[in-house]
Amino acid sequence: MKLSVCVVTYNQEKYIAECLQSIVDQVTDFDFEIIVGDDGSSDSTRQIVSAFAKRYKNIVPVLHEKNMGGAHNYKAVHGLATGMYIAHMDGDDLMLPGKLQAQADVLDRHPDCVVCAHSMQTMKDGVISGIWKAYPEGKYGMVELINTLPFFCHSSKMYRASLQSHKMVEDETLDVEVHLYDSSHGSIFYIGRELGIYRLNAGVSTSAGSRWASPSWALERGSRRLFENAYDHLDAAVVDRAKAKYLFELAYQYALAGDMTRYGDLMKESIKTKRTGLLQAGMYALRFLPAIAVKVARHRAGKKGY
Repeated sequence: MKLSVCVVTYNQEKYIAECLQSIVDQVTDFDFEIIVGDDGSSDSTRQIVSAFAKRYKNIVPVLHEKNMGGAHNYKAVHGLATGMYIAHMDGDDLMLPGKLQAQADVLDRHPDCVVCAHSMQTMKDGVISGIWKAYPEGKYGMVELINTLPFFCHSSKMYRASLQSHKMVEDETLDVEVHLYDSSHGSIFYIGRELGIYRLNAGVSTSAGSRWASPSWALERGSRRLFENAYDHLDAAVVDRAKAKYLFELAYQYALAGDMTRYGDLMKESIKTKRTGLLQAGMYALRFLPAIAVKVARHRAGKKGY
């Protein structure tokens, strides 16, 4: 088998049918399997997956009786893949025509590349709303990955099964940690056109609540692990700059949420790690003026469309 498409889903009855249809409609010059892991959904997701499996013989349903958690579901699905290449999909995202053939062709042509990713259109409330993470087409590596986390959308990823990177996944492992591991074994080829649709605010890890929610501790812990691992592969000065930028953005998220204590702590850590420029210095000074810091952060977020 040349390719396995691994889909993870949980309580996505509104989206999973459209996701699966976008996969089975892919036209390729090779056969591929579609492994769909439902993590014990309490809605009709598993019934929809089962119905698709009856209609399409290349769909392999993996239906957990109870919720096992995203990491377990991911490992189970990717561990069953028999393809030489594996394409990951979240159950709320969509493939655009030509995606699988284009990515497989890239990996065929570039044996030094272990991952192929691409740009994604974004969808909000059922309407295409923009482009997510567009870069010039070409080869990239670990430096670009840590400087622009998460660099690419997970549902745009196709990778070589020989990496066996699913085995490193534990309960709090972030997808970017897996990407970092992959990039330590070769290059990332980025296709500079949109071959998929990323649905905003609809994923299995999205939680309802305030527009300005604080970042999760799991996200922060995972990102810190990522940078610690990056020091094993890259010059310390390169990692320091990327880490300082990340800590700045993390502090900025806390400012949006109004948590000025955490904002101040992270801004101090950012500037101590590496001085990166005037914006960092200005926001560092604003830790003494919390009300203004929140206004500046929210104004910046509004200009970016958040």
